[in-house]
Amino acid sequence: MLILLTVVLLVPFANLWFYATMGYQYVFGLDTLQTALAMAPAQVGAIVGALVTRKVLQRKGIPFTGTVLLVAFAVTLAPVLLIGVDSPLWVPILVFGLYAAAFTGASIPITNAIMNTAPHGEEGSASAFRSASGHLGSALGVVFTTAVLATAITTSLNSQLSAQGMDGAQSEQIAQGIIDGATSEDLSAQYSVPVADVDTIGDDLSVAMVDGLHLVATTGSVIALPCAGAFRVAVRRQGFQG
Repeated sequence: MLILLTVVLLVPFANLWFYATMGYQYVFGLDTLQTALAMAPAQVGAIVGALVTRKVLQRKGIPFTGTVLLVAFAVTLAPVLLIGVDSPLWVPILVFGLYAAAFTGASIPITNAIMNTAPHGEEGSASAFRSASGHLGSALGVVFTTAVLATAITTSLNSQLSAQGMDGAQSEQIAQGIIDGATSEDLSAQYSVPVADVDTIGDDLSVAMVDGLHLVATTGSVIALPCAGAFRVAVRRQGFQG
């Protein structure tokens, strides 16, 4: 069971949910309500993923279903690289919908495997361990992915600003102001720079955020693939068929 709990802990390291909402707002310029609506197809994708997984699980068993869906989960992170600042809105909506379906689907056979390995009468303990691993993984995953995202954004933004000959420290302050919702005119007046420069920094920030999302997806895929192998080994050791 320890290997399975480790898989539960590591899968959230490939979580893109929070960063998807950031992308909709700061890259595609959606407001809060529009972002919520754009995320709705991903919620539908999660439901579809759960329904499909149930059917496959009944026919193919836990080892096959879990292994295939964890691989599929890692693969669905690759299309995130297709998202760019000039992408039509349907691209991220479709990509995050596929991601949601695979993410939800992969969690079901993992949970089933953990519960099925529990000795008779200790199902409650197994459920508690699974929940604890999931919560811990979610917390550590946020820390990990946030660090990856922040590093990528900062590196990309500084590289672009340096290439354009802009003052790094001031430009970073302007970029933070853009994230906080300040208008170009307000930032122009506050830092005594042309509005066009503020808009350029805003464009650079959008590119940097996309670069950050790409790196988070890439590292998540690298983590998810070994999880598929670990899951397969764990369930075969427990004597599962399928």
